[in-house]
Amino acid sequence: MPAYLLFFLMLFVPTTYQPIKGALIVVVLAIIATEMFYTKRIAIHRTVLAITIFMSAVGLLFVNLGLLNRNPGAIKVMPVYVLWPLLYLLFVAGCARVEVIRGLMKVLVIGCIGVSLYALLYILHESKLVPGFLYYALDQGQNIAFYEGHIAFVLYSISSLLYLVPFLLAALVLWPEELRPPVSRRWIWIAFILSIVPVILSERKVLWFLILASPVMALGLRLLLPAKSRIATQKIAKRTVIGMLASGVALLLILRFALNFDFSILVNLVTDAINVNSGTSEDVIVRQAQYTSMMSEWANSPLIGTGLGGVASYIRNAEQPWTYELSYVALLYHTGFIGMLIYSAGILWTYVQCYFVLRTDEKLGLYMGPVLIGTTCFLIGNASNPYFEKYDYLWVLFLPVAIINIHLLNKAKRRKEAVVNVAA
Repeated sequence: MPAYLLFFLMLFVPTTYQPIKGALIVVVLAIIATEMFYTKRIAIHRTVLAITIFMSAVGLLFVNLGLLNRNPGAIKVMPVYVLWPLLYLLFVAGCARVEVIRGLMKVLVIGCIGVSLYALLYILHESKLVPGFLYYALDQGQNIAFYEGHIAFVLYSISSLLYLVPFLLAALVLWPEELRPPVSRRWIWIAFILSIVPVILSERKVLWFLILASPVMALGLRLLLPAKSRIATQKIAKRTVIGMLASGVALLLILRFALNFDFSILVNLVTDAINVNSGTSEDVIVRQAQYTSMMSEWANSPLIGTGLGGVASYIRNAEQPWTYELSYVALLYHTGFIGMLIYSAGILWTYVQCYFVLRTDEKLGLYMGPVLIGTTCFLIGNASNPYFEKYDYLWVLFLPVAIINIHLLNKAKRRKEAVVNVAA
């Protein structure tokens, strides 16, 4: 239960309330350590262990390079690249049972409902449609602006929807009732419908794109499933896509005619964001400046970069000048071609293992499908926002690893049993 509560808080109030999360982390680690003590077993496959330790060692090397170059953020980013991966490795050990993964799937759906309901409550409160005593102001950096024909608002937790909404859409395509999914389809539909309005009003262009792209990704991923799963999802996949379109159109009509929402403004925002060469929005101009600054200075040390925590000539954040929205460009600037290649290889290994889980493991493949779509969409969203600089979001990378770990442990157990039977 403490682990599920910690996971929910990571989704519902990311980047804040760290003392509460810290206390829960201690409790969860104590539970995992106790289980290891009594079972006399660390439930981590040696490949997962080796790769994670190697990645932490690589992070430590680039932190030391940053210290050598006197980068002001080298120590500040060390937890993200060195310590938190080792912490999540222990979480992976604690998730080494299918029933735990099943529970985490339920938390994802509950988390989406919680994030969406709070966002709607905040919007209605600021619109004077909900009395003050029904609204509690969480520490989520909330801000809202009312314009003619539309509104725009900010909440830290909206970033969780970059993963949660694609996850839900994929679950609706890949989780028919006959496969006994961990969550009823009724609750998945409720979570998805509740999320549409906050997604639209948040003006997160990348989130809009991912909502459109994730059903297509899910339909393509469905082709990788074993024959039994493909047959089971054939009818429900078509119905789900039609239902998604109908739900989206219905909610868009409600926004247009009931709230007089002007969608032409959203079209203009998307057009401006896509046109990166001549875009006029502040976000586009800032990202152009970041890209030019980091790429020109990366050319001075293309192989190993400047080291973690380095600051380019363009400074985006005066308090943390080593942070930039263009996170992958920043990673190339900080770690060079070698570091980028190593981290990319880690992601590639994860995707290859996900493929094997989908193709060969019907039970774990059921969970892996939506998890993989959510992770992919979040990785796309991370390109323009440094979400992985916070430990609250690193679960996105380690949740598929937790499923892979179970798959590899089960595979090793079957191989060992086969050897014993042959010997007998």
